[in-house]
Amino acid sequence: MSTSLVTSLKVSLSSNWTTPPNSGTKAAFAQNQYNFRGILLMNKALLNGTAAFILSVCIGLPGLARATEIQSGLWTIDITAQKDEKTVKRQKTQCITPEEAKNPEAGFNFSKSMPQCDNTHHWDGTTLSWTVECKNDKKIASSGKFMFDSATHLTGVIDNTQDGKPLAHITIDGRRTGECPKTP
Repeated sequence: MSTSLVTSLKVSLSSNWTTPPNSGTKAAFAQNQYNFRGILLMNKALLNGTAAFILSVCIGLPGLARATEIQSGLWTIDITAQKDEKTVKRQKTQCITPEEAKNPEAGFNFSKSMPQCDNTHHWDGTTLSWTVECKNDKKIASSGKFMFDSATHLTGVIDNTQDGKPLAHITIDGRRTGECPKTP
């Protein structure tokens, strides 16, 4: 999958998941920023790869692709992330070219962008489940499932933890929305 696909699906949650500067002491704020920095980087990388992977799997889905001939086209992904009582919503659209559709699992390989992390995934024909676990100062993990109810629609959930405690819950709703716009 091309770098442009992953780059264009960036989701940044950092501005919405940090403690406002006036909510405590400078030391507490600095500690909060330090704790969230690694978590936010992982979430950003996971969401970038997750969105790219979702799109690439939709296009190259082995079983469904043969039955319904999934084509390249424009996909819309709605992402809702919840942490504590805060909710961040993002919507991303992406044009999947025929060339990008040739390598459907490339967007899920975190080994280069996150070499300190282990990742696994399993596809059973309608559900893709996966886990990513990173060990730095703290153990940060993410697990998710993407359920394909048709060749043009999927839903998903992602749960992130830090040292075994819930950190964020993310829901995904993706659908093919049409043909890619023509470039001039």
